Amino acid sequence: MVKINTSTNDLAFAVLIGGKSLRFGSVKGIFKFNGKPLIAHVIDTLLPFHKKIFLVAHDKAQATLYKSRLSKLDSISFIFDDMSFIEDETLRTPLLGFHAAFQKLDALHHEKCFILSCDMPFINPKVIQIMIDESLDHDCVIPQWNNGYLEPLFSIYPVKKGLIQTRKNLMKKKYKLIKIIKDTWKVKYIPIESMIKTIDNKLLTFFNINKFEDIEYLKKNHGIIINENENQK
Repeated sequence: MVKINTSTNDLAFAVLIGGKSLRFGSVKGIFKFNGKPLIAHVIDTLLPFHKKIFLVAHDKAQATLYKSRLSKLDSISFIFDDMSFIEDETLRTPLLGFHAAFQKLDALHHEKCFILSCDMPFINPKVIQIMIDESLDHDCVIPQWNNGYLEPLFSIYPVKKGLIQTRKNLMKKKYKLIKIIKDTWKVKYIPIESMIKTIDNKLLTFFNINKFEDIEYLKKNHGIIINENENQK
């Protein structure tokens, strides 16, 4: 059992659900995987940490769809993308979700935001705890692969600094997520292969289900089976 440290109440979780799921072909977060929507797997992993959980949707219609599929609505709140200063009303980028999360959490006086994606059903809570512990002494905590690739959609960010930078980048149409991280931030890079793999041997924490082929990969390589018919009900 994971020993959960709940003392850092200045941190909140923000799960991004605002994507179009174009590669998946349907609304990915509510796709049923092993008996419950993908987003429910994420929420159930986060609940034991006893921190605020926000789902960041593009608009109210999207939130309504998710509400119709979730049973633990009393444990979560919704945030919506702020399009008031965006010229292109059709713009859809994760950076909008980052900005919306920082904006709301800043208003609620949270100092840190753990941002993650809705399509990660195998998150190891021990990995979350390591990152939260590291965030006590750092502005930003982000996993890093040996090849230098970062995991910006599973990272902890400073709310005020993040809000300033995401707004600047959106205005400049610079949408690459890692571009919000500034040299002036105190950043902790968590080595994935040498550190996280010691507690998550298969590194399934970082497995995103982006397309149906990913489900076939899980079946073939990890023996994970889902009910093929449950999404037809």
